[in-house]
Amino acid sequence: GLELRSGRVKLPGEPELEETFATETRATLDFVESGVRALLAAIGEEARSHCGSELTGGAPTHMMQERLGQKKLPHTVGADDVHDLDARVASEASLYLAALKTLNERSSRRRYDDVEDMRRFVLEVCDEEQARFFEAKLANIQSRYDTFIVNSRAEKQDGRLRLFRHVVGTSRELIRLVTHLVHFYERHEDDLRSKEAKELVATLVDKHQILDRVLNYGLYFAQAILNGSEELARRLLDEYTTTKTETLTLPEGVMLHARPAS
Repeated sequence: GLELRSGRVKLPGEPELEETFATETRATLDFVESGVRALLAAIGEEARSHCGSELTGGAPTHMMQERLGQKKLPHTVGADDVHDLDARVASEASLYLAALKTLNERSSRRRYDDVEDMRRFVLEVCDEEQARFFEAKLANIQSRYDTFIVNSRAEKQDGRLRLFRHVVGTSRELIRLVTHLVHFYERHEDDLRSKEAKELVATLVDKHQILDRVLNYGLYFAQAILNGSEELARRLLDEYTTTKTETLTLPEGVMLHARPAS
């Protein structure tokens, strides 16, 4: 999914972001594939050792191969506009800005090189619970967009909406990757696993590399892409929000308190 997205639409933000993102995506997929293959080989060896037989089947030849040639059905179903479409667009942009504010409050976008620094940040700030929390925010925006805005009149007339959807979807895929890798890391860092089990997994999959992919790929690029599209979201919010000015005359002797007046 990440490779499909990285090759389909240009990403907002720094000029070099797109090329670096494509390179880092390929490197991350290669790391994930090598790790999964090592784990499957170890499982097969355990099965042979304890059960006296090999596992049937095996891993596909190319588990993370490029699939940029996949075909997709045209967007021709359910193209009717929903009620109050402009309000829907403004609402999604508002949710986007709120999610971005939450992310920026918890993470300063930067590269990490110190292993202990990475480990501390993942376990204290970017743990599985927090990753799933933020992934859910992006998933809700994506789902609401697909329900109310996809194929609408507004989307056909305003190309920025498809870009907005692309940014949300790509960032969500990155945070999903963060969630899966953090889940794997936490499973083999806590005291629930025996020392021998943790050491064995560490020989098969480099846990430092997991931390690197979590922070220097998944979180870094998700935050870069989201921040790069902040201005887009603010413009959508402003342009799709309907504002009116009304003048009211109060009867003599009637006053309004500041809060209900607002």
